[in-house]
Amino acid sequence: MAEVTAGYLPGGTASLIMACQPIIVILLSTCILKTSLTIKHIISAILGIIGISLLVLNSTTSLNWQGVIAGFAGCGCMALGIVLTKYWNRPSNLSLLSFTGWQLTLGGLMLLPVTISIEGLPQHLTVTNILGYSYLCIIGAVFSYIIWFRGIEKLPVVTISFLGFLSALSACILGYLFLKQTFSLLQILGSCTIIIAVWLSIPRNQIRKNHNTTV
Repeated sequence: MAEVTAGYLPGGTASLIMACQPIIVILLSTCILKTSLTIKHIISAILGIIGISLLVLNSTTSLNWQGVIAGFAGCGCMALGIVLTKYWNRPSNLSLLSFTGWQLTLGGLMLLPVTISIEGLPQHLTVTNILGYSYLCIIGAVFSYIIWFRGIEKLPVVTISFLGFLSALSACILGYLFLKQTFSLLQILGSCTIIIAVWLSIPRNQIRKNHNTTV
């Protein structure tokens, strides 16, 4: 769904829609995990969305209904996946690597017939294409999702969902470092707002625990 959204909407608009994920996670975790709904989480979600808006939106932003629907559908699926992963937990007899591998394998098998029927098989692959796919498979999928599922095990699901705000911020920082892009005053303000939103979402006992560990 993320790729479909990116195909129909500008990157900034897609990021803004995906920024609604913490709100969906908060509502789902309240219903499924029976977690308490706090005003701090709601404020953090609102601040995060405002921060993303300041960071990525501009006056030329346009909307496409297909992209908006795909964006919210993908956002909802990801939020539900986070909550259910926390609810069901990883089987005790399954390692984190196996758990990640089975999820990626089953997900790929479900998408394979749809991909072949719509796009077909690639006609020609260059060395650059192979290297790019290898990076996406090893770093962008296996390694990233191992860390992701480990985080779901150790942190509250609401805190995990707020970390998604850092994706747009990371993209802007990488653009600044490697593509010579610049930060406007509003983007700097948006970046600070995102950092505050993520910090507010962290449970106070987790901050005290980390402080005691460093001391």
